[in-house]
Amino acid sequence: MERLGEAAFRVRPYSEDGDANYKFALLVRVTNRTGQPAEAEFHIDWGDPEYMSCRDYVLVGRRDQWRYFPAEVDGAVARARVVVPPGRHELALHPTYGLDRVNAWRRRAEAPGPLTVRRLGRTAADRTIL
Repeated sequence: MERLGEAAFRVRPYSEDGDANYKFALLVRVTNRTGQPAEAEFHIDWGDPEYMSCRDYVLVGRRDQWRYFPAEVDGAVARARVVVPPGRHELALHPTYGLDRVNAWRRRAEAPGPLTVRRLGRTAADRTIL
């Protein structure tokens, strides 16, 4: 991470083997210490122009609240102007989403209310498909 200006930063995603395909896990913590949303510009330097057609956006958020921002691609660099709400958030190409969040969503979906859950079948590992 490198500061380019007051609210501008360069991020260089990394993969241990240098393969551009494995740099998909862009995930950077962004903290806005003001009480108001703040604009920031991120220059994501992927170091390789391969796969840039899949890197023309970023997401800013946390938990289940994510906002999409388009990025302008120039060679191996994607530039995105984003608005960061107050507090700690993540800048990501793909939001973090673990099994705990899937299970929390499932519990909400199974709770009494207007939604119904249908069992569609079983997997080869004998797990229920909902």
